[in-house]
Amino acid sequence: SARDYDITKGISIEKKSDEYAVLKGDGFEITMPNTGTWSYKTNTGEEKSLELYYMPAEEAGFGGTLVTLMALDMDDTSYEKFPSYAIAGESKALGKRFIALFVTDVQCDPNDKTQATEYPELMHYVESINSTNARSPFQLTE
Repeated sequence: SARDYDITKGISIEKKSDEYAVLKGDGFEITMPNTGTWSYKTNTGEEKSLELYYMPAEEAGFGGTLVTLMALDMDDTSYEKFPSYAIAGESKALGKRFIALFVTDVQCDPNDKTQATEYPELMHYVESINSTNARSPFQLTE
């Protein structure tokens, strides 16, 4: 049932080409640049979520969060409390609305030239996640 859906289950990353890699989940996938510099973490607490992050910044203690995804019931509007979000997609099959929560502060080391270049490039990419964007990196698979 919709209540039993868990966004953190069955996650895998597959290389699609030299240019792109795909993070696959239950009912969705996210296409990302195949840079080898991003990964994901799952929050399996009460508010389950999936976070994509930039590894060099996270390792340096700057967080590195790119985007956090949540799957909420269709009638749950609690995401409206967040300062920056988009509806990534709505799956009737799963009975879920996928929400992308965006960071509002820079989560990389601004004094590290590599991070200061790579982090904004990935950020720009995830910020195009939106159900109204036909080229959104986030796509429903059911």
